[in-house]
Amino acid sequence: MKHLLLTAGLLGGAASHALAQAPGNSIPQYATKSKAVYRRGDIVQLVAGTGEGGTFRYVYVPANAWLGFTRQSLGTKWNGKQFVINEIRQQSPAPDTSAGPPTVAVLSTKGLDASVDLEQAEAAGEIQRPITSVADELLKLKQLLDAGVLTPSEFETQKAKVLGR
Repeated sequence: MKHLLLTAGLLGGAASHALAQAPGNSIPQYATKSKAVYRRGDIVQLVAGTGEGGTFRYVYVPANAWLGFTRQSLGTKWNGKQFVINEIRQQSPAPDTSAGPPTVAVLSTKGLDASVDLEQAEAAGEIQRPITSVADELLKLKQLLDAGVLTPSEFETQKAKVLGR
């Protein structure tokens, strides 16, 4: 069984440095057993935690020995939040597991590093399938601009919202 982990970015220089050092080979996309395909630029939405008190069982801030942090499950304040996938990495399996190699995707949102086991989180309903990519949203906005539906000013406003996630 493959496990897919998503790592959400950026807590600042130290955390970014730790994420950038994550081992593994970069891959362009990953498909889960449910046939959801996760790609760079996709937006992933957290739905609701299934753990004690509504915490996320499969979405967590990973331990960071360099900064002295232990693994922490995300709480209910992250319900409904969205993350953009920046990179996906295929890693070697842990020596004590029969599972296939985990896949780690680096995500960004404002002020958080987090990991998501996509296979488990998807099965539990903690995350939604990819909504759309930033590139797809920008293309749609450009088409609306070209069709005259949006003014240049409206286009720039909407573009800033898409890129500001």
